[in-house]
Amino acid sequence: MRLLLLIDPTKTCCIEPGLGDLGIEPGACLINFEDAAKSAIVARMNTHKSNQMPPLASSLVDDDGLQLVSDWISSLQGCIR
Repeated sequence: MRLLLLIDPTKTCCIEPGLGDLGIEPGACLINFEDAAKSAIVARMNTHKSNQMPPLASSLVDDDGLQLVSDWISSLQGCIR
């Protein structure tokens, strides 16, 4: 995601994850601006299962990257529709 990219055209904000809710119930979204912990993107970055992100060449959770993405999601004011 680019810093200055509008969130709405990405079709990720408040959209149900296509690969399952990753155990996030209720309110799982690809990006949940109300609660970063309910964002599938954050959950995928914080796991080492078949649905991890990035999917390859990763054996450790990037804590700094995870915090950066979580902070960015938390800074969103909402989804423009």
